[in-house]
Amino acid sequence: MTAGNNGAHHRTRKWLSDQHAEVLTEAMIGPAAANPFYREVLAVSPTHYFGLRVPLLKDGAIESIFEPVPVQKPDAIVSRALAMPEIRGFVNWMRFPIYEVQARPHHLWSRRLLS
Repeated sequence: MTAGNNGAHHRTRKWLSDQHAEVLTEAMIGPAAANPFYREVLAVSPTHYFGLRVPLLKDGAIESIFEPVPVQKPDAIVSRALAMPEIRGFVNWMRFPIYEVQARPHHLWSRRLLS
């Protein structure tokens, strides 16, 4: 499995550079369900998250699983939500966070923290 993951990492780095002119900063690699010849990769660049299905055989094409998702820095509202003791465990666990903040009536905010 290590050899497969190393191959997927190398192919992901090259694909990201060639297709999006992005630099791979981090990758989470796991086996694809029911197919030992593919890996599912969550690739992180300085600006986006990319979901990819990477074949381990060199002649296979890398497929996008979803559209690139922008990497966001937490704003003041999200930072305050992340500091709440009720979600401390989730904050320690989340690896690639996505934030959604929606304004509500009467100066209230709805925050959604995803990982």
